[in-house]
Formats: sequence, structure tokens, C-alpha cells
Amino acid sequence: AYFDPTEATAHVDSLLLRYLGRLKESEIEERESLNRTEIQHCETQSVAPARETSRFSEAMLKEALVDMKEQIESLQYQLDQSFTKLRSEEDRRNKCEQENTDLRQQIENLSNLVKQGEISQQALQDQAALQMVRIKNLEKDLSDAKDQLAQENQARNSLQEQAGSQMIRIGCLEKELSHTKDLLMQEHHIRNSLELEVKRLASSTKILQHSTVSEYESVIHNQQRDIIRILAEKAEIERFVDLCKDKINLLEDRLQSTNHGDIALMGRLADFALRARNSLVDANAHIDNLQQQMDALRAEIPEQVRLPRSPSLSNEALERAAVLESLSR
Repeated sequence: AYFDPTEATAHVDSLLLRYLGRLKESEIEERESLNRTEIQHCETQSVAPARETSRFSEAMLKEALVDMKEQIESLQYQLDQSFTKLRSEEDRRNKCEQENTDLRQQIENLSNLVKQGEISQQALQDQAALQMVRIKNLEKDLSDAKDQLAQENQARNSLQEQAGSQMIRIGCLEKELSHTKDLLMQEHHIRNSLELEVKRLASSTKILQHSTVSEYESVIHNQQRDIIRILAEKAEIERFVDLCKDKINLLEDRLQSTNHGDIALMGRLADFALRARNSLVDANAHIDNLQQQMDALRAEIPEQVRLPRSPSLSNEALERAAVLESLSR
């Protein structure tokens, strides 16, 4: 069944006009009935009340007239709205007719195209299947590329982490090397100072052979002080030797844990560890030599000689002298 918008619009227009006509007739009849009722009521009243009633009726009639005008305006507005709706319905009907005409024309064109064989459904299906195969292949290639990119990113991050850890390890080893070099320099300085002190003690020993008894006792007192100082320095060197041993062990551990690919760094660490060990051997030999010299100095000091309890000596010097006396015993 085909929908005819012209016929439907005409039917709606007739219904609307019929409704508006009935509405106006009912309004007019109602107003006439009210007017007749008012006139009869005025006629039945006396002259004086009739005047007041006529005035009241006139006011009521004016109000009724105003109400009727308002209702007429309202009806007129509703009528305009209805006409507007009718116009929009007419426009919509025209648009539907135009769309109907266009669709019919398109259907005819498509029918002609199908009849003429310009569009082949099988060719279109084959082409769509080919496009789907190409899309699947592209999706597979894209997935493979994403996986490869993720693997490359993971490998790059792993290499960056390894490089960072190697740089941190190299920095720590360089700090350890610098600290060990400083310790070795201190050891050389202490060894040189001890050698100078031993030479001075040797010269003092030579002076003792040509001195008087008082000078001899004074020199012995100074030698005992020097021996105390040498003992303190010896203890400091021994602590330094222990620290160097710990550093060498740490360097050897670091050397074993260092990446074997860094051959140059391993060579430098091995060379430095060897030199540190040689320095420790020299330091130990020097300490033994100093010990022998101090033992010889103690042997030269008679047992009856004691340090003078001079008020000028400090408590620290007295404590060191007591330690020296106990060591001599």
C-alpha cells in the first residue's frame, strides 16, 4: 500500500476545520444563552434594583466581552499554530515525495545497471575476499613488527642497565684506586720520616760516646722519648699496612668480579695490586729494620738509668715513658 501524503493532509485539514467550526458555534451559543439569562433577570427586578442590575450586567457583559476577545485571540493563535503545523506537514510531505521520487529513480538506475551487466556481484565478492586476505596479512605483519620492536626495546634497556652498572663499578674501582694511592703516598711519607728519625737517633748514639754523664742521661732521656714516638709511628705504620692489606683484598675481589671484557681495566688493577703488595713488603722490611734498631738502642741504655720526673714533662710523656720501661723489661 502506497502512502499518499496529499490525501492525508486534506483529511487532517477537514477534521481541523470541522472542529474549529463546532468550537466557535458552541462558544456563540453559550454567550447568547448567558445574555438571554441576564436580560430576563433584569426584566423581573424592580426599577431601582433594575438600574443596579443593568449596571452589574453591563460590567459582566464587558468582562464577558473581554473574555470572548481573549478566547478568540487564543483560538486565533491555536489556528495559526495549526496552520503552521499544516505547512510543516506539507513541507515534510513534499520532502517525502521528493525522496520517494529519488529512490524510485535510484531503483530504476540500479535495475538498469544490473540488467546491463555493469555490476557483477561475484566480482565484487571476489574483490572483497581479496581485500580481507590483504588486511589479515597486514595485521600479521603489524603484529610481528610490534613483537620485534618490543624485543629490541627490551634488549636496548638490558644493554643500558649493564652499561650503567659497569660505569658505576668502574667509578667505585677508580675511587678505591685513588684512595689506595693516597694511602701508599702516606706510607712512603711515614717511611721517609722514620728513616730520618733513625738517622738522627744514630747520630745521637754517636754523640753519647763522647758526652759527660749528665749529657749522657739527657741524651738517654731524649732517646727514650724518640723510641716512644717511633713505637707510635710503628703502630701507625702497622695499622696502615693492615689497611693496605684490606684494600688489596678488596681490589682482588673487585678484580675477580669485574667484567672480563674490560681487559685494560683488569690489567691496571692487577698492576696496581702487585705494586701495592711490593710496597707492603718493603714497609714490613722497613718496620723490622726499625725494630732491630730500637732493640739495639734499648740494649745500650743501662737498667739503672731512669727518666727524671721533671715537672716540665707532660702526662702523655710520662705515660709513654712508663710503657717504654715495661717494654724494656
